[in-house]
Amino acid sequence: MYNLLHALSMSAHDYVGQWFENDLVKAKFMFWATIGGNVGGCVSDMG
Repeated sequence: MYNLLHALSMSAHDYVGQWFENDLVKAKFMFWATIGGNVGGCVSDMG
């Protein structure tokens, strides 16, 4: 439960930074996290 609350309270940069070191990869994931947070729902549903 703590891990879930911790992950939900982190910025996209901090969360992705735990898993990836390459700035291009992190930027790609953070871009999709931002779009998904602003648009809502799953980005793949936009077709």
